[in-house]
This record gives sequence, structure tokens and C-alpha cells, in this order.
Amino acid sequence: MPARILVIDDNKLLLRVVNMILSQSGFQVTVADSGQKGLALALTHKPDLVLSDVTMPDMTGYEVCRHVRAHPDLHATRFILLSALAGHQDRAAGFAAGADEYLFKPIMPDELLRKIREVLARS
Repeated sequence: MPARILVIDDNKLLLRVVNMILSQSGFQVTVADSGQKGLALALTHKPDLVLSDVTMPDMTGYEVCRHVRAHPDLHATRFILLSALAGHQDRAAGFAAGADEYLFKPIMPDELLRKIREVLARS
């Protein structure tokens, strides 16, 4: 069975591109264009991995990650934050929130796929 990945980003173009890349690579993809919607989908779809933007207007990726980590049904869910925020403190905040990986935008498709496979292999 293919891994289930939830992609959360308020940039609709990025959502379409990442959905296409991941779908063509054999993953089962669900997308959400806000942190609130993403969290709701995480609770109903129980993905294997969440790939979330950090900076979103309604709820940051850090907040989504903390909620996922706190929910007993999602404790095994892997979490990757993807952000244009490339400072040391941004990355540290991502790991403090519970992220398994913190990637910087823009990211090349082959590197994104490699990192996703690495994080999923940690399960």
C-alpha cells in the first residue's frame, strides 16, 4: 500500500506541483490550503507523513506539528516542515515543535522525494 502524505500549504500552485510530484512517485496524496483544514484532514485521514509549510495565515506549520504530535491517534505520523524561513532559529523552532525534518524552499523534486523516503523509512 502506498504511503499516505498530507501536504499543507496556502500557496495553491505549490500544492498542485507537489501533489503531482508525489502522486507520480506512487504516494497517495491529500492536500489542504490552510493549517486548520490540514489538521482536520490529518485527524480524519491519518496520513503516514505530513508535509507542511511553516508560514500560513491561519495556523503556522509549527502549530499544526504540535497539534499532530499531541494527538494520540497521530503519534506515529511523520512530519516535515517546508519553509522559506532559513534561519537557524526557524529550523530549531521546527524541531522543537516536533518535526522530523525541516527543508528550505525552494527544494528540487528529487531532493524532496529523497527526504520524504528517508523520513518514512524511520517509522
